[in-house]
Amino acid sequence: MARKRTSPTRRLWLSSTVKHSLLVLCVALLSACDLVPRPSAPSSADYCDIDLTAPVNVNDTLIEVWASAPRQHCLRLFAPLLAALDVPGVSVFPVEKNINSYPYGNLLTDAVNNGRAPDIAFVYEKKIRELAKSGALYPLKQCGFTTEDWLSEIYQISEWSLPFEADVQVLFYSKIILRQLGWTEQQILAFPETTASGALTLNDLFAIAQQAYHLNLVAKGFAFTFHEHRFPGIAHLYQLFDGSYARTNLLVINRKSMLKALQTIDQALTLNLTHRAFSQREYSNIINRLSVRDALANGRILFAHTAASEWKRMLLDQVTDEAQLNHNIGMALVPNVERNRPGTAVIRSLGSYVIFNEAATGRNNQVASCRLLSALQDSTLDRAHATRTSQISPTHNRVWRPPSVPNINVDNLFASYLARTTQDVYVNQINNAVALLAQKRLTVEQAAVMASRPPIDTALP
Repeated sequence: MARKRTSPTRRLWLSSTVKHSLLVLCVALLSACDLVPRPSAPSSADYCDIDLTAPVNVNDTLIEVWASAPRQHCLRLFAPLLAALDVPGVSVFPVEKNINSYPYGNLLTDAVNNGRAPDIAFVYEKKIRELAKSGALYPLKQCGFTTEDWLSEIYQISEWSLPFEADVQVLFYSKIILRQLGWTEQQILAFPETTASGALTLNDLFAIAQQAYHLNLVAKGFAFTFHEHRFPGIAHLYQLFDGSYARTNLLVINRKSMLKALQTIDQALTLNLTHRAFSQREYSNIINRLSVRDALANGRILFAHTAASEWKRMLLDQVTDEAQLNHNIGMALVPNVERNRPGTAVIRSLGSYVIFNEAATGRNNQVASCRLLSALQDSTLDRAHATRTSQISPTHNRVWRPPSVPNINVDNLFASYLARTTQDVYVNQINNAVALLAQKRLTVEQAAVMASRPPIDTALP
């Protein structure tokens, strides 16, 4: 007999919200009575077990490094410090900037404008383009670095930065629900290879999700979920339907491919596989992220199209035993839309190191900074960071991945962002189109027109 369908509000959203509210109230009351001690939050050095009291040779060139490196990302800040152990005459002064990317970027811009920029900083691709355009960066070709074609073609920022980490959009799946559907342990173990080889398509995935929903094994809207940052997922679907971007300073979107991508999203919404809340701006808040992450970690979401780094976040905050987490869920490449076409992953963010020039820093430490980044490039610190964060390391014309991440290589890895001046316009436009589609204020065809409009509109062939 089929079970009575459980309300997703009661099961996932309300319970988490109520628990959080009660916790906040209890902490507030106890704090008011001075009954709760207030220890300092762990620093990046605490997470990486770095001793900052070690003396520095006064004759060394001191390289100032900035990074936002909270919790598992601590090596963003301390990888250069550890690499400096193999660089005679160079020491590192790490400066922790554990704030969101936007205010962190503003701090860098202010420092550049005042001639007080750090020697090296960890930044994301959008800020790299901005800093390069402003004339603040030191070109890495002067360090003697060379970049393979696939890297320069994907990132288009290699002239100015050394890639260190990449987060990728993948598919999480619930082993718990697959077992309830009658899958054997051997079938579940083979699932990543099935999606990678093309034996399983995106339509097959939707059919499995429909089956689980109709058998009441998953709540309405939680058979297939998207990450709260909608653009990487939408761009991934666009590329699965052979969508591409013209290599010019202007953005050209293929409307036919965009239409197919949006039809897929509309199908997931219509079949109640995806909750309409995932398409709204209001979804991107901490309560929603924590409640959905808890549901994913404990196997209550069948399929989730989201970031590989979620694995580590769930280990930190939801299921702290990795063996138990691996029993509950798995990670795989996203199936293609056609059979026998291999599954893929999409880069959703790229973090790299840049060197600032003398005008930006007021110092001539660029040669020493080159030596430091060269040592970092030759080390295995990027691999240690990838393991710590459940991300990948895309350097030296190859992709290194930790065991938790599915088999990603240069052939099945693509970029979802655009190295274009119009990127923000495009991202906002496509996110708005999807939100209006989910609200049924636009048809799929109208949403495709809106999503492919800025700044050049391409007609259907």
